[in-house]
Amino acid sequence: MLGFKSGGIPDVIARSIISTSAQLNEWFDETPWYFFGQKDFDQKSGTLTDFANNPLMHSALRFEKFAQLYNQTPAIQLGGVTVQWLNESLKALDTIFSNIDKITTPTLVIQAGDDKIVNNQAQNDFCQATTSVTRSIMPRRKTFGSSRSVS
Repeated sequence: MLGFKSGGIPDVIARSIISTSAQLNEWFDETPWYFFGQKDFDQKSGTLTDFANNPLMHSALRFEKFAQLYNQTPAIQLGGVTVQWLNESLKALDTIFSNIDKITTPTLVIQAGDDKIVNNQAQNDFCQATTSVTRSIMPRRKTFGSSRSVS
């Protein structure tokens, strides 16, 4: 992930909301706060069964295998993203892009053409800014993995 979709909110506003929320969380609570609309894993509503409305994949077989593993493995049944996770992700992305000229390791970026979570333009920017990247686009893919992000 080299960026994430912020639901149409301008980047500067999304970053301000995230950093302010993370600071308030640090000041007022030791328990991590979930970002707006996110919540802890709930066994009743957290079970993956609805292929038709899933944002992660087009393949019914892949969804079935993923859902089976997810539903049977409590260690991977995570809740939504926290403001601290988002804040640290943005810091890491800033570090990557501010040091992009130092990246010399050959890197393969596999991009889901129809991704609903990851910001493909941020990946395009990364690929164009470095000479050591090869990009492969999977046109009908929604996403790779289950990571969630903003940008």
